[in-house]
Amino acid sequence: MPLRTCPSCQKDALTVHGECPNCRGEWVSGARMDAKAPGRLPYLRKHVARGPPSEKSCPWCGVALKAFDVPGAQFEGDLFWGKETPRADTHCVAEGCAGCGGVWVEADQLARGGGRDAVAANLARLAEALA
Repeated sequence: MPLRTCPSCQKDALTVHGECPNCRGEWVSGARMDAKAPGRLPYLRKHVARGPPSEKSCPWCGVALKAFDVPGAQFEGDLFWGKETPRADTHCVAEGCAGCGGVWVEADQLARGGGRDAVAANLARLAEALA
């Protein structure tokens, strides 16, 4: 399988898992998003389509990516029993494809969002909230 072109550094280095070893950004595919939030991908795609256009393009379908905010979870713990604690701000900015539903996250935004798993969870939470 040929490597895809990274939206940021424009090198043919995007791995099968969506990581770019050059710029450390990450591509979260539409299929991965659909697995995290089943049936919610169309809502996320519609949300992404309203964002401002980016200079970057989708490595899979070539459509211009659009920027959007990915809010982080505000609290963790047990909200019912009053044991919730504020989480560190994990808000980040990503760029999504309205065509295939994939999302590109720059390395600095990935770190700000709490890492790969936290950003994927926040994207799934956003997709759930949009439905």
